[in-house]
Amino acid sequence: MHEFELPYGLARVFYPEVSEERYPAALLIEVDPLQIARRAFGMADAAPLGAYVNDRPYVASSYLSVALARVFGSTLADRSKKRPGLAAGPRPLTATIEVVPAADENVPHRLFEPLGDHVETWRLVVDVLDGPPSSNSGPSSYVKLRLEGTGRLAELLPVLDDAKHYYIGDDEVEKLFARGDVWLAAHPEREFIAAGVARLGCARC
Repeated sequence: MHEFELPYGLARVFYPEVSEERYPAALLIEVDPLQIARRAFGMADAAPLGAYVNDRPYVASSYLSVALARVFGSTLADRSKKRPGLAAGPRPLTATIEVVPAADENVPHRLFEPLGDHVETWRLVVDVLDGPPSSNSGPSSYVKLRLEGTGRLAELLPVLDDAKHYYIGDDEVEKLFARGDVWLAAHPEREFIAAGVARLGCARC
C-alpha cells in the first residue's frame, strides 16, 4: 500500500492481485470536508452547511482528477522508471469507478464509446436503511461506470464532474484542446464536450 497526502485529504493505492493475467490497482481517496471548508472559508464558523454536507467525499469528482495526476503522474506521461516503454504500450485495460455523477446515464456512453471503449453503467439506488421508507429512496443521480478498451493507461482514466472544486476559466478550455488534440477533432460529440467543459470537466484530461 502507498499513501499520498493531498491538500484535501489522503489517497491510498492498493495492489490486491499480481499475476500474469491481472495487475489491478485500487485508488481510495479520503476527502476531508473540514479541510475543504477551512481552505475555502478560513474560519470554520464562516463556512455554510453545504461546505460540510455534500457528495464530495463519496463521488468521482475533480478531487479524483487531482489525485490521479498526483499518484499516477509518471504513467499519465507515458513514463516508467523500472520498465521504460511499458507505460507507452497499448494493452487491454479496464477502469471501474464506483460512484460517478451522471443524471443522464447516456452521457458516459456518448463520451467514451466513440473513443473505442466498451461502456457499462449501473444506476445507483438511494436506500434509506434506518426508519420508514421516504421520498428520498429510489434511483439516484449517480452511476457505477466501467470502461474496457485497448490502449495506454493515460487514455483510459476518466473523470466526470459538474462541480469542480476550483475556478473554471479559459485555461480549462485550453487544456481540453491541448490534451485532446488527437481524439477530440474526430469525436462526434466534440461540440457537446467543448460546451460542457465547465459543467462536466475534461473527459480525457
